[in-house]
Amino acid sequence: MTKKKTRIKSAATLRTPQTREQVISDIKELGDTQREITRLETQINDEIAKLTHAHAADIEAMKASITLLQKGIQTWCEANREALTENGKTKTANLITGEVSWRNRPPSVSLKGMEDILQALEEHEQTDCIIRKAQVDKNALLKNQDTIQRLNIPGITFRNQLEDFIITPFEQEVTS
Repeated sequence: MTKKKTRIKSAATLRTPQTREQVISDIKELGDTQREITRLETQINDEIAKLTHAHAADIEAMKASITLLQKGIQTWCEANREALTENGKTKTANLITGEVSWRNRPPSVSLKGMEDILQALEEHEQTDCIIRKAQVDKNALLKNQDTIQRLNIPGITFRNQLEDFIITPFEQEVTS
């Protein structure tokens, strides 16, 4: 079982304890509240699982029925397409209880093995099908921070020494 993260990052304080004991108490309350949320989420998921399991057979039967109905409707509509679309003048037919329509999908392409594709396009002099994209290397900027800052390039801002305040209530995992 994977352990859920309980770290909390915080930027603002609204309720401020005044003593060490109050901080200890507030951290305990924070952990208790987080665990209660986890218990409620688990309880909700258990109920959802029970409902889903109880109705699984009905849902599967209904899905099978829908598939059969869709295939039958499509078969009839394909056979009567000319009449339904007024010899191709429309792409939609209103059948009182609903509509059927035919839509052409836009052209698409899928790519697998990008390096081989790029090489083949270059070999066949189809470089107009290749996009060359320049990007700024942020790691290189950080490595050369002093030099880059002296250049004073608009749009480049370095953030150093940022600090997050993190509260992690202790939890013990029960093993059986």
